[in-house]
Amino acid sequence: MGAPPRPGSPAPHGEVRVTAPGDQAPRAARTPIGDRAAVVGIGCRLPGVVNSPAALWELLTSGRSTIGPVPEDRWSAMAELLHEEDRPGRAWPAAALGADEVSAFDNGFFGIDPATAEAMHPLHRWVAETGVEALQDAGITAAEAADRTGIYTGSAAVDSAVDGFAPGRRPGLLTVGGTGAGMLATQLARFLDARGPVTTIDTACSSSLTAIHYARRDLEAGDIDIAIVAGVNSVTSPVPTRAFADGGVIADECRPFDAKADGYVRGEGAVVVVLRRLDDARSRGDRVYAVVAGSAVNSDGRSPQGLGAPSAEAQARLLADCYARAGVDPAVVGYVHAHGTGTRAGDRIEAQALHRVFARSPEDPLVVGSSKGALGHQEGGAGVVGLAAAALAVHHGRIPSTAGHANLRPALQRMAIRVPTETTAWPERGAGRVAGVSSFGFGGSNAHAILTQPPEPGPGSAAEPAAAQRAPATQVVPISAHTPESLAATAADWADAVESAPAGLRAVAATAGHRRDHHSHRAAVVAATPAEAGRALRALASGQAHPALAGPRQVPPREPLRLVFAFGGHGAQRSAMGRVLAQRSPAFAAALEEVGACLDAWGADPSWNPLAGEPAGYAATQQAVFAFQVAAARTLGSWGLIPDAVVGHSLGEVAAAHIAGALTLEAAARVVVTRSRMLEEVVDDGAMLATGLSASEARMRLADHPELDLAVHNGPRATVVSGPTGALQRLARELQAQEVWHRLLPDAPPAHSRLVADGAKRLGAALEGMEAGAPTTALASTALRGAPAPVMDAGYWAAQLRDPVDLHAALARTAHAGRCLIVEISPNATLATPITQTITQHALPAAVSAPGALETDEHTALLHAVADCYTHGRIPDWPDRGHPHAPLPPLRWHRATAEAAPSLRAQLAGLGAAERRDRLERLARTLVADLAPGPVGPEDHDTDLGDLGLTSHARLALRARLAGLDPELARPGALDVEHSPTIAGLGRALATVLPAPEPPGGEDRGDRGLAEADRSAAAGR
Repeated sequence: MGAPPRPGSPAPHGEVRVTAPGDQAPRAARTPIGDRAAVVGIGCRLPGVVNSPAALWELLTSGRSTIGPVPEDRWSAMAELLHEEDRPGRAWPAAALGADEVSAFDNGFFGIDPATAEAMHPLHRWVAETGVEALQDAGITAAEAADRTGIYTGSAAVDSAVDGFAPGRRPGLLTVGGTGAGMLATQLARFLDARGPVTTIDTACSSSLTAIHYARRDLEAGDIDIAIVAGVNSVTSPVPTRAFADGGVIADECRPFDAKADGYVRGEGAVVVVLRRLDDARSRGDRVYAVVAGSAVNSDGRSPQGLGAPSAEAQARLLADCYARAGVDPAVVGYVHAHGTGTRAGDRIEAQALHRVFARSPEDPLVVGSSKGALGHQEGGAGVVGLAAAALAVHHGRIPSTAGHANLRPALQRMAIRVPTETTAWPERGAGRVAGVSSFGFGGSNAHAILTQPPEPGPGSAAEPAAAQRAPATQVVPISAHTPESLAATAADWADAVESAPAGLRAVAATAGHRRDHHSHRAAVVAATPAEAGRALRALASGQAHPALAGPRQVPPREPLRLVFAFGGHGAQRSAMGRVLAQRSPAFAAALEEVGACLDAWGADPSWNPLAGEPAGYAATQQAVFAFQVAAARTLGSWGLIPDAVVGHSLGEVAAAHIAGALTLEAAARVVVTRSRMLEEVVDDGAMLATGLSASEARMRLADHPELDLAVHNGPRATVVSGPTGALQRLARELQAQEVWHRLLPDAPPAHSRLVADGAKRLGAALEGMEAGAPTTALASTALRGAPAPVMDAGYWAAQLRDPVDLHAALARTAHAGRCLIVEISPNATLATPITQTITQHALPAAVSAPGALETDEHTALLHAVADCYTHGRIPDWPDRGHPHAPLPPLRWHRATAEAAPSLRAQLAGLGAAERRDRLERLARTLVADLAPGPVGPEDHDTDLGDLGLTSHARLALRARLAGLDPELARPGALDVEHSPTIAGLGRALATVLPAPEPPGGEDRGDRGLAEADRSAAAGR
């Protein structure tokens, strides 16, 4: 058969309106390219352990098939559902999931109670989990997918209804919610808080591609911003297979368009795609698999061959209308993912329609393929499977082989189509890559979609921000999960992906920070290379420590983290401090320059700037430490890490006062310059001695050394004595003899002692008139034994120089205010040890991050503080928002399988009346506490369940969980939660339904009396 004349004619702007002969051409749609739906995410749950887009692509390009006998551990139960005369001697073939894949579900992730989860059919579970995986593949967080998101599910499966409402079953309302076709996506919508349309479409085998069509239209119309489209099917019930076998369309293998094709094989699983408008995807830096240029649906109408017989005329008209409305010339289409079931009539009619519209020649055939030879016929889910396969082909620029196909049927060879038997390059047709996807329903409902290669982003839509191009090599890669097991497994998956990430570690960090949800079990990797990050992730997976790893830690629910900055004093300096940070962190460099200008304005020592060399002298060193502290705090602030409280130790209190809002930067620089000069004047007059004495022990010692002062109380056994050098040396010899730890602090003046009293007065006079205020961020004063800092004016700083430092009291007061992470902001850590001692002594809800104590460069060390903040519960403002998406494996599910517990009656056997009553009430309290939104204690035993926060659904779940504990509780009317609306009432009701067995030789009068008392109490109520 030669090529027929091409219908249609060129239209303005290069469009071609193609119509079936004799039909009037429909008006071509003018949807702007930026408003078209882009495929940005794919999730899979398919046979052959195809659980990701990469695994799906590998299967398709390999030519392998997942079709085989239904696994024996499933078939034995399935065969029992067939009429005894229909039970075959061997398992029927199918593209089937394993038993674990069918039953597994991570209900804890979704916050679904066990009773509700038990009532959910696998189809509902697959939509929920695969939907989340598709969002993760798209780089869309759950929060972003809330509100204007629509969920469209295509399914023609009847298994859930057959399973839940079969004769002899005892369904409840949870069964309705867990098996209803109209609620396939309900749990996913509830988890996301999606407020767009949540619909289930059943047009038989075209269901999910029809769902794509309506999702695309809603997205382009602006009704929604994100569309989640699922296609699901199940072969759990063999009864539908029996029906199709009776119709002669079931075969042992699926051979699309092949000379030996004689039917199809049923398949099961779920595929979910995520769509968003192309402009929105571009602005976020999303990876776009393909763009849905158009779609159309129609019906066979009055098909002359009867029910189930396809119509070539209707299919041809669908194709012509679809391409005309989209303004796409069929001549540019390089590949059509056909319905291609492998039935002789279906393949022949589909080929006829394709030939009629695409009008190719034998020398230039249309490349046609199908995924059904690899994955079986997914029936209602087939359309989305085909769309995902075609989108991957457009994305990779290759056309996969068609599993099950070897030789084209002779009757089809005249129709100018070619079915690839191996993966081939995309044919050059002059307009980028364009693919079509077809899906035809058993009842005559047809759908087609057109996919195109996304256009190159224009100059105004470059996703990579300019700042990201200057980003340093070292990155913070956050990783989290909802359980420790899930976190470890996810880390193992990420390790390989990170090491081989083509976009580099920065893209991985940006994706992990911005495009993934942050769960309660957290870790973070601070690394400069993919290899180092991979090693740290593998250590996390195996439960080992690693220098590049922070965590893992669990963030307590409903307990916010307070962030505390602690600024060190004398001894906080380090050689070359600030140089690496200034080179690698623009935020630090800018802040250091601003601080330096203020210092210079107040006549700071010219050598203060560590970027120009080492500070010369005590004053210059103090000024350099102050500059570092302010710049480091501001750098953390650029990550969104703003402290809730600050503490400063001696010199460090000046930086703390500025960060807390009590001093402007100019005023703080003035204090530091003047204060450091005063102290430099007395450097030779005395010194400071650090000791392992407690404050009370130090005071007792100083009774014998009246010329010395207790200058610092750092921790439970950390004090510093200040005064004349000779007196300090005598005390040091005494401590040495008694084996008490001590150390003379190098280059330290006798600060916070009577030797600086004159300098303190002069400091106050020099600062007179300085603008100052009270802190706007909580600041526990180390000069006032931890009391809240007052207005920090000249008088305050004069007293602060002379008075002792009480870090211990300030830390205790700060940490007692609530769970906190204390980050020491110093080039060299001097406070970490006493802070840790104080936390331990008082059992404070606090932890310490001391970047200055790490043996690494200071930039990497500060990033470790960022990582610590994340793992303790504070989410930073991650850099590189809008950076191009780096593919990362989805979060691993934690599907714990519990062994069946003995019946409740068996658990109560042998208990006396009082113990039995107590056990039942504790059981009721435990079940209620699991479902209540807040804490439930023994004092709530008479509180109405509604007052405890149990909604009507929660009470249904409570009833279902109780019914699952013992067959007696599952009987209709056996236990009415609404008539026992308290924990105590439930306990009494349970005791009534499950009375103790009568002992041999007579009735147990204790249990009889208990039951009578229960009845009396119930009547009284």
